[in-house]
Amino acid sequence: MDIRIERGRVTAATNSESNRKEPSPRWDVPIAKTEDLERAARELAADPELDGRWRAGLATEDERERLGAGDRDWRAACDCGQRQPCRHAQSLLFRFRQEAKRDPWLWWEAAGVDRDALESAVRGARAKLAEVAPEAEAAWEARAVQRAKSLARENEEPWMLRRIADPAFWNRDVSFADWLKPIAFAVRAKEEHHDAESDYAMDSHVRERP
Repeated sequence: MDIRIERGRVTAATNSESNRKEPSPRWDVPIAKTEDLERAARELAADPELDGRWRAGLATEDERERLGAGDRDWRAACDCGQRQPCRHAQSLLFRFRQEAKRDPWLWWEAAGVDRDALESAVRGARAKLAEVAPEAEAAWEARAVQRAKSLARENEEPWMLRRIADPAFWNRDVSFADWLKPIAFAVRAKEEHHDAESDYAMDSHVRERP
């Protein structure tokens, strides 16, 4: 069975040389919206492994649905008079899936998305990630340096460590409080990293406001 892919539709190509009346199955495909394209571009830009699997035709059904390039919302139709999806429509879908393994962009072509437009959107999303990541990291680094200087000046440590005593089971040479200090400081640094990212996101939101 040969297939024909049009904007919003996948149909079986008819054989004009045959005198036999063949069923004409088709699948109606929802047209992708602009926000669908943008979401897919962000997903592919943020996950290089997913991008690689997608381009190689190895993305799972769930991953394709995550990108908005699946067939769960497709609707079958056929003039055979049988309940849909009939065996003709199922054969057509199977044939399409086989073709899409070799060329995964067919999923987007059926949804009315231009291949070059999606590629451009992915490049744009990657560029935005490249711009944001270094600035967020720099903000975190600045906070970490400030905290380190503060600790050096004040010899600050979590208040609970100043009051904790060695438990009955503790048999190490170092005190239980001293043993916990690196863990406590690591947790604090992680929280500050999160705060820095939140601050940067808020600053970006304020800068982008009209």
